[in-house]
Amino acid sequence: MDRIERNLPYILTQVERPGRYTGNEINTIKKAWNDTDCHVCLVYPDAYEVGMPFIGYQILYHILNKKEGIIAERAFSPWVDMEKLLREREVPLFSLESKHALSDFDLVGFTLQYEMTYSNILNALDLSNIPVRAEDREDKHPITIAGGSCAFNPEPLADYIDLFVIGDAEEVFVEIAEIIRHHKGKGSTRSEILKACSMPEKGVYAPAIYDKKRDGLVHAAKIAMLKPENYSNKPIIPLLEVAQDRFALEIQRGCGAGCRFCHAGIIYRPVREREPSDLIRQTEETLKNTGYEELSLLSLSTSDYSRLSDLVDGIGPACEENNIAISFPSMRLDSLNLKILETAGGRKRSGLTLAPEAGTQRLRNVINKNISEDDIFTSVKLALENKFRTLKFYFMVGLPTETDEDLQGIVDLLKRLYGLIRSYPRAQVNVTLSSFIPKAHTPFQWAEHVSPEELERRIYFIRNQLKLKGIKIMHRDPEFSIYESLMSRGDRSAGDILFDAWKNGARFDAWSEHFNQEAWDRAIADSGKKIEDLISARDRHASLPWSFINTGVEEDFLREEMEKAERGETTQDCRVHCNTCGLCDADVKTLIAKEIKTEETELKRTKIKENEQPTSYYTLRIKYEKNGMMRYISHHDFMRVIYRVCNILHWPLRFSNGFNCRPRIAAGYPIPMGYDAGNETMDIILNDNVHNPQAALNSVLPEGIKIHRAEIHEGKLPSIMEHTIELFYVFHLNEEISVNEIRSHIENLLEKKEVLYERKNKKGNKTVDLKPYIKSWDINHNALSVCYNVINSQTGRPDEFLKLAFGENIPYFIGERTYATIKD
Repeated sequence: MDRIERNLPYILTQVERPGRYTGNEINTIKKAWNDTDCHVCLVYPDAYEVGMPFIGYQILYHILNKKEGIIAERAFSPWVDMEKLLREREVPLFSLESKHALSDFDLVGFTLQYEMTYSNILNALDLSNIPVRAEDREDKHPITIAGGSCAFNPEPLADYIDLFVIGDAEEVFVEIAEIIRHHKGKGSTRSEILKACSMPEKGVYAPAIYDKKRDGLVHAAKIAMLKPENYSNKPIIPLLEVAQDRFALEIQRGCGAGCRFCHAGIIYRPVREREPSDLIRQTEETLKNTGYEELSLLSLSTSDYSRLSDLVDGIGPACEENNIAISFPSMRLDSLNLKILETAGGRKRSGLTLAPEAGTQRLRNVINKNISEDDIFTSVKLALENKFRTLKFYFMVGLPTETDEDLQGIVDLLKRLYGLIRSYPRAQVNVTLSSFIPKAHTPFQWAEHVSPEELERRIYFIRNQLKLKGIKIMHRDPEFSIYESLMSRGDRSAGDILFDAWKNGARFDAWSEHFNQEAWDRAIADSGKKIEDLISARDRHASLPWSFINTGVEEDFLREEMEKAERGETTQDCRVHCNTCGLCDADVKTLIAKEIKTEETELKRTKIKENEQPTSYYTLRIKYEKNGMMRYISHHDFMRVIYRVCNILHWPLRFSNGFNCRPRIAAGYPIPMGYDAGNETMDIILNDNVHNPQAALNSVLPEGIKIHRAEIHEGKLPSIMEHTIELFYVFHLNEEISVNEIRSHIENLLEKKEVLYERKNKKGNKTVDLKPYIKSWDINHNALSVCYNVINSQTGRPDEFLKLAFGENIPYFIGERTYATIKD
């Protein structure tokens, strides 16, 4: 840990988006390391901004930290620039909360949401000084555990992970942590701990221990009810802008539609709906504690939630009061209605995503996508009439039994839709063509993965006929799908290919700019296997690598569904008609939410009138400092933090006018990222007075931001930017320099008539004379400082003075903006 703390200040000044590694977010849980017996690190094997929005990650973080004696912290895959520095300085991968190395933890858990993050898992283990292969680990090393949707075929990772949780982890993960805690106190060996944790009947698979003849099948863990106490009302609020930056409200788990390509539709069965009253309470509490601007109703198919109308009515007042937009990320085309669209577009109408998946009714029947062309046109027309102007359509290419007639069906369907859509002004059509990839435990698990050459032909068959203004077609290189397919249906030999690909340099394979196809191709070639064999159709009666995993859905049912697909027959939604898949014969059955009582519904439906902004307003001028880990947060992200804190405090913020309203929060000149700031100014414009703003802000702001003074004034104050006259920077040097040589160099430069500097920006380079801006400067063996004048809202930048002084060889320093002088 000392090595981490010693190197971290330097490392964070050298990487892109250092806020990925700081922690310190609002609602972070920090427990005392030495007061807990079991230390768990939850690792999402992708970048921070991808992993933080994942609800399963936040659920486990919340559940584990509720338990006395257990601490759960977080880590993410370091971006390529961070990995380089960690390796160069021999700094291990660390957790965000306490900055402990992952090797210090008792249990290191990985989220398996996507096969193309697997190389990041091996990389994280290696960066943590944990032997990559499980067989090489000793008693001193942590137990590794993995769970998530991809864990339903654990075999490609079986040589690297000690334990897999198959299915719902809310209950069994805590049980595992308690077992490890108990055995740690006894001083048990690694082998003894793994034997104690191996619980096939509860969905826990230990590859080194499991014996199918002795243990039988591994039965996926299923929780009968989604309990409200498993969801935090104070989820962590990311400091950075992340993907899906909103409050995700899980309204149900599972889907009964039975799309034959859908992995999630099988493994998350049966449908378990949450009660509307629980969801309303969670929404009201969470909005108070997060300051989010958007709420997303999370489900595999939101429109299938039986009490959706009651729920929307129930959460509506809290959302309106907090200016929250409600989004429906997954809607079936046959269930869109006016109320949903009005709610989705209540605050601002952006895009709407629709997924026909196939272009002909024949192929939609094959995949059991039970929607008609009338459903598609009705939904599109309804969306357009409700002022949605960007429509996104998803189709799959390479589905079983697909022919050119089906591809032509996509073209013809989109052309007919285009004729309808273009009659509306500023309408845009975005089309995504995804390569079909067979997934384990689905009716299509036996299907062939179409070769990349043929996939490319099919994609361009469609593209070449849709070169129309207003239609944008997107797809990924079909070659990429091969490697995902290899992992999704692979056995342990696929794990060997994975290892070699990682050794060859595979990292962040899910990111196009970092996907290293050569690394994978070399690994496959060295394995002696042929790609065409790896992606070929499977024998429907042979044992598959994942056959020892029992999802609850019988394999005979999957086989029958595959045969029905070939005959073009459909299957009803299992909530309408039980299709005897085998699952509901067990203890966990479909759970439908109850109707809200009439009086409760009416209470929640009381609509709050939209507040019009008054003509009078107040300016809250604050003086603050920003330091510690918060110095690594960009100006943009810092302003978002302030906005969310104001929302948490429920302050009456004043917004700009126009379609895309923004809160009127104004800071001075941006604090450079990586710099401390001791005396900064910010204005927050409010529609009404607020009580004791200094104490209120300090009670919510993360450590590293502190308000020293807060004064509220009626009306407008002079602009901070326009009235700033000086900016003073100090660079605390951590390397030896020749003070006299640097001083002489700067003096000689400033004796010239002009000190020209080529300033780079997005619009191109611009030559700037820095001399008028440099009011004063000084240097000694510990620090360099400069005071910049601000002239007509223009000034110098700290990095520009550093380059004047040192050229390109700038020594390592800690930057500080001591003050920004504002004239009265």
